[in-house]
Amino acid sequence: FGPPGTGKTTVVVETVYQLALRNIRTGQEKPNILLAAPSNDAADILVGRLASYFPPKELMRVLAYSRNRDDLPTDIVPYVNQQEEDDELQLQEILKAKVVVSTVNLAARFVYLGVPKGHFSVICVDEAGHAT
Repeated sequence: FGPPGTGKTTVVVETVYQLALRNIRTGQEKPNILLAAPSNDAADILVGRLASYFPPKELMRVLAYSRNRDDLPTDIVPYVNQQEEDDELQLQEILKAKVVVSTVNLAARFVYLGVPKGHFSVICVDEAGHAT
């Protein structure tokens, strides 16, 4: 928690990158990471910043059914889940991605999609103070 502009989101992004990089160097498989943010805009910012470190096959922005794709920043479109209307296909996309970004509200529903307990080895909530 802290005032705006002090680098909190930058630290989250760098932490995710370093976790993945560390596992590559040690020969371990990359961890499955869930990043959640309190708003769509905050989640989009995370994806935009992580995009320079991860290809679309490893980084995924999960959209709620109600989110309009036309409202998305163009640079994150390649990272957006393609199967938001089919729960089974959406589940498969989530399970394949190494870094999944969503809103806190949507992440709480992953269990109902069938994401198994323990699938994510790292869970991080950016701007957690705003998500109450």
